[in-house]
Amino acid sequence: MSQVHEGLYADSVGRMTRWMRWLAVSGIVVAQIGWGWRAAIGFAIGAGGSYGMFGWLRHFVDVLGGKPARRRVLALFALRYLLLGGGLYVIFRFSKISLMAALWGLFVSTAVAIAEGVFELLHGT
Repeated sequence: MSQVHEGLYADSVGRMTRWMRWLAVSGIVVAQIGWGWRAAIGFAIGAGGSYGMFGWLRHFVDVLGGKPARRRVLALFALRYLLLGGGLYVIFRFSKISLMAALWGLFVSTAVAIAEGVFELLHGT
């Protein structure tokens, strides 16, 4: 990847990370006001999982972008959904935290990716 492309990639990842934090905090506040503390905690857990998945995916893309792929990275990429699903099952099977709010929180990175795509289209970068 050229220097220009690396700069654009770094800018995009930085913007997406900031937007993800903003959207997570906003979602937690809205969930707290609208549905109570259980929904706020559920959304926070989902948004945290989404942020973690984004970090894993970014690391996976970096590995594919030129560095030799390590088996450990590929195995973690394949197991990430299993880990997330297992963690969510254990948390919500034995607690009263809102599962629907957590599922909505998982869409934080998806919403940010769509917003970044629209930003890129509008600004022509």
